[in-house]
Amino acid sequence: MTNINETLPNIFSEHELREDEYINEADGLVYCSKCHTPRQCRHTLGNKTFTPFMMCQCQKEAYDKAEAERAHQEFLDKVSRMKASGLQDKALFDYTFANDNGINPEMKYAHDYVEKWNEMKALGSGFLIWGNVGT
Repeated sequence: MTNINETLPNIFSEHELREDEYINEADGLVYCSKCHTPRQCRHTLGNKTFTPFMMCQCQKEAYDKAEAERAHQEFLDKVSRMKASGLQDKALFDYTFANDNGINPEMKYAHDYVEKWNEMKALGSGFLIWGNVGT
């Protein structure tokens, strides 16, 4: 069985500086050369101090942006799957209020419902659409 006191120092062993890093002389931690925020932090466990790595501000922003893009793509994929399972007429796949041609005067009710969404949600009001196939 490995002793935790032997294992932990190996996890946080010396780090070779990358091109975009420097050691801050004030605290001895690794910092990012681009945003000048730390890429290391200091933690004490028992009588030992460790300096694990973390994301600097610009790495966090890049990660958050990539995560938002991934979540947005996941949302688009879900919408696409829902459209494929719910719409038989492929011409309706790209239909939005923005490209409504006004040919159906009943669409005014759908526009009003969406414009007052917060109020409708608070009231628990739904929107029912019925009719023949293609309604």
